[in-house]
Amino acid sequence: MCSYNKINGVSSSENDFLLNKILRDEWGYDGAVVSDWGATNNRVDGIKAGLDIEMPSSGTVNTNKIINAVKDGTLSENDLDKVVKRIVALINKAQTPKNENIVYDRNEQLKRAIKFAKESIVLLKNDGVLPLSKDKKIAVIGEFASKPRYQGSGSSRINSYKTISFLESLYDNENYTYSQGYNTKKDVADELLESEAIYNAKNADVAIVFAGLTDSFESEGFDRTCLDMPSCQNQLIEKICEVQENVVVVLHNGSPITMPWLDKVSAVVECYLAGDGVGIAQKHILFGKTNPSGKLAESFPKSLDDVSCKNNFPGNRNTVEYRESIYVGYRYYDKNDVDVLFPFGFGLSYTEFEYSSIKLSKKTKQNGENLTLSFKIKNVGDYDGAEAAQIYVRPVNSKVFKAEKELKGFEKVFLKKGEEKEIEIVLSDDAFCHYDIASSSWKTESGKYEILVGSSSRDIRLVKPVEVKGDKIDETDVPECYMTGNVQDVSKEDFEALLGRQLPDPDPQIDKITLNDTIECASNSKWGKRVIKLINAVTSTMTSTSMGDGAMLSNVIFETPISKFVTMTGGNFTEESATKLVNILNDDDVSKNFLGILKGLPKMLIDFIK
Repeated sequence: MCSYNKINGVSSSENDFLLNKILRDEWGYDGAVVSDWGATNNRVDGIKAGLDIEMPSSGTVNTNKIINAVKDGTLSENDLDKVVKRIVALINKAQTPKNENIVYDRNEQLKRAIKFAKESIVLLKNDGVLPLSKDKKIAVIGEFASKPRYQGSGSSRINSYKTISFLESLYDNENYTYSQGYNTKKDVADELLESEAIYNAKNADVAIVFAGLTDSFESEGFDRTCLDMPSCQNQLIEKICEVQENVVVVLHNGSPITMPWLDKVSAVVECYLAGDGVGIAQKHILFGKTNPSGKLAESFPKSLDDVSCKNNFPGNRNTVEYRESIYVGYRYYDKNDVDVLFPFGFGLSYTEFEYSSIKLSKKTKQNGENLTLSFKIKNVGDYDGAEAAQIYVRPVNSKVFKAEKELKGFEKVFLKKGEEKEIEIVLSDDAFCHYDIASSSWKTESGKYEILVGSSSRDIRLVKPVEVKGDKIDETDVPECYMTGNVQDVSKEDFEALLGRQLPDPDPQIDKITLNDTIECASNSKWGKRVIKLINAVTSTMTSTSMGDGAMLSNVIFETPISKFVTMTGGNFTEESATKLVNILNDDDVSKNFLGILKGLPKMLIDFIK
């Protein structure tokens, strides 16, 4: 699938370097390439570059352009044939006879969803309050307990067969109260809802607050502006902590958040967006029927100010500069010893695991040879449980700028209380190589490395050195900031030195809106403001659609090039109409037809959403 953006000035959908030279020639991919939804720019140029399938269909709009391009010679039949052959091959694969013995059982699939949720939920904090016993009186608080946010918004949203909330999972437990606590529709504290929640929490043994991010805080189509949860939820948790010492926070979110109340609560359970079986999985984890074993696949920073790209993201209207280079997530935090809320790979358990007996198959590894690592893990706690052991590789005195260490393997193993198992991990050349820009190839730097085994990137239990005989690497002449990893404030000059070329103008002045510009680009013009106001009026009535709420839809529409309104509506919004809209936005052709264009916008928006 190709993305929407340009990469080094060339649209992804027309990028021969990406779609052919790297994807097909270097990586050997022989399948079809499809555009992301509406990511096609110039369909004819896309075919030349190897884009096979346009999604969604633009009706006859681009079909006619392809036919005309072949007729006038701007598109060769050979290039078109390559695309057609790949599409036909995909169709033939889809026609493979079905296995008539396979039975699709929705209830069995739900059981799988519950299993996956139980294994992925991460225990972030526990002072001993978990697991809960059924004889405790529990105050269940939060709208997500009854209506869990178990999936993302936008095009990831599906119609589930059956979704079981935490409240529904408590059918066999009568020793609890429930209060909504907050409203997910808006970030405004509701005194009545808060009062009920505080009363129930005060009169319980334990308060479980179900909280997290709403669709308006994170979704497809727009970037988050902060790492915070809705303020009404944070305020509620703070108030619950004032009347109850045993507070468990259960989170529903698709990305990291700040936790201003972390020191005041007894436990934090990170569920992410855990799918259909989230409620039953939560019950199993909270009451100890299942021992939590999930690990974070990302770091949780303490603040947005701690993030490596804080000065460069989301960038300007036309460009995003990745000045942080390889230093993303734990690669940055660990290189610079930045304190984090929770490190990459972190996850607690109700039991404890002991690591020992690390061994390597050889002291020196040659290029082309595999290195086998073995070690033992023992469950030395009081519960059966699973541990995900992580293997990192750390270069010693590298001449190339690299992360302090990088994850190169992991193994999840289930151990009964007192049980011990030996784990083996095979590390190939890939675990030690880096991409050499000068030669456009992967190289393995000769030198000393350390093999690290740990429970997280910040909890290394075992270390073993190894000598690697690889390629001779000359010292690279790169700015000092990339050698040290101190990349929050990389200068324009240092980034250009790394790239080997000058940067484009990040925010060029737009004199006239074109079909490739967005409605947002006209936000300062007289008619641009009016069109934006009209779109907001239409989308504000859409509290819930198949793609998300009105706020998300507005962001998507404002950031979509006007030319895409034609293809995304299957041509129902014509190229002529798009051109007239551009003229209106430029304030230079507000003719007698402008009312017809503006009146047609609501229908265009509905077609666009569909």
